[in-house]
Order: sequence, then structure tokens, then C-alpha cells
Amino acid sequence: MANQPQVMVVDNDENILSAFEDFLRKENCQIVAETSAEEALAHFTEQRIDLLITDIRVRLHSGITLLLQVRAAYPHVPTIVITGHPDVITEKEVLEYGADYFFLKPLELDKLRFALRKCLEIRTK
Repeated sequence: MANQPQVMVVDNDENILSAFEDFLRKENCQIVAETSAEEALAHFTEQRIDLLITDIRVRLHSGITLLLQVRAAYPHVPTIVITGHPDVITEKEVLEYGADYFFLKPLELDKLRFALRKCLEIRTK
């Protein structure tokens, strides 16, 4: 288990976190689930995180704020940003902020799987 990639998922919705847990288990990854940006940032100092997946809307801060903070402190960690609110921000803006991928909810699992594997490929090189 120690060799499994550690994927942090940050989302307000417990159902989304549960779905990610199932998805990531099938992808041979361990999930670190958080519902706020503060909890997520604290985990970065406590353990290795290989990939961040964050919703745009998370408790107390935005997912973009979290993305920018992680990019500044941990530039090697790839990031996938998700949202169910396409009117809040565009894919172009999210990528300009430093995300590696941007997806709208409901998520297309094949596209998410591809992005996950591409992001984690870097870890194994």
C-alpha cells in the first residue's frame, strides 16, 4: 500500500468523495478525502500527495485558491480541477492558473481515468 499513489480529493459533497474512493481504489490509488481547502493544505505538510483533484467550490476557500497555494508550495504536484458550475470559470482560466486538467460534472470516467494516469505517469518516471 505504501507504494500506491496518494490522491487528494477535495469536495464539499460526501457522495462525490465516496464515488472517488471507489474509482481510485479500482485505479490502485489511495485517497485522501477532504472537504475544505484548509484541511487539504494541512495534509500536504503531513504526507506525500501525488495528485490533487479539487472542486471549484469547497468550504471556506475556492478550489482556485487551493490550486494556487499548492502550485506555489508544491509545484511538482499535478492538479485536476472539477466543477458542476461551468458559469463560474472557464477551462482556459483554470489551465492558466496551473491546473493540468479541467472537467465538468457529471464526470466522464474514461476522460478522468486518462487524466489520472497521465498525471501519475510523472510520478513513476
